Amino acid sequence: MSFDLYAFPPDGPRNVAEVRQLMDQEEERLLAGGLDEDDLPPPPGPEMKRFLAELEARWPGLDDDPDTSPWSSWPLLQPIGGGTALNIQWSRADEMRAAVIAVADQCNVVVFDPQTEEFVLPRQGHEPKRGWFRRKG
Repeated sequence: MSFDLYAFPPDGPRNVAEVRQLMDQEEERLLAGGLDEDDLPPPPGPEMKRFLAELEARWPGLDDDPDTSPWSSWPLLQPIGGGTALNIQWSRADEMRAAVIAVADQCNVVVFDPQTEEFVLPRQGHEPKRGWFRRKG
């Protein structure tokens, strides 16, 4: 059993229903064989590539160092709707949740925690606050 997080590109799902719909679609694809090129999930976009590369650079994979790796599955890319599922060892859940969210924020990636059904949006992805402007006239 693992502690799971899902990461999505900035235009990915924004609520639990949308994530569940993506998960259902992925399950249907896998049950149907999912090996046809037309059925493959889209490749990761630039934000997701950067996010995954940063995670892989910071923490060893199961192939590299299974004793110290925080991951319960490898490779990290487990496609779901343009995003990925991340499986983390329960003993490292608190540490890795905070770290994954920090990396996601830097990469403009959305994190969904299914344990709490919480979405964590990247700060840089938020609309800038608009100031008050006066027109000269």
